[in-house]
Amino acid sequence: MTTQYLDEADRLASDIVIIDHGKVIAAGTPTELKTRSGDDMIEVHVRDADHLPAVSDVLAKIGHDPRVDVPQQRAYVAVDDGSSRLMDALRVLDQHGITVEDISLRRPTLDEVFLALTGKPAQTKDSPEQPVDA
Repeated sequence: MTTQYLDEADRLASDIVIIDHGKVIAAGTPTELKTRSGDDMIEVHVRDADHLPAVSDVLAKIGHDPRVDVPQQRAYVAVDDGSSRLMDALRVLDQHGITVEDISLRRPTLDEVFLALTGKPAQTKDSPEQPVDA
């Protein structure tokens, strides 16, 4: 199967080859590829989107490469030692009076793995589709 949708590849394939601009950049099972990325992700959903900049600032201090998804009212960051960093995030967010709707610790998605490997998202509206052989 060939697909540009990494979430589809994650669900359906037992082995994945990620190709970027015609070059194989990674291969393995979905779990192996996610482990290769090395970092857990802390994801914070807030009730009030106005809090997202403050949440992003907090997350930047405990991890690296913080990102904000305004339509989903969430911010997330890659972290080493996820369980202790999750507690740090909760403490600091509480100290700043930020109401958290939900907070979670998770493995990275294959889209996040692609971003870590290439420095760019797997799909953008302006770029041609990048297939993944699974």
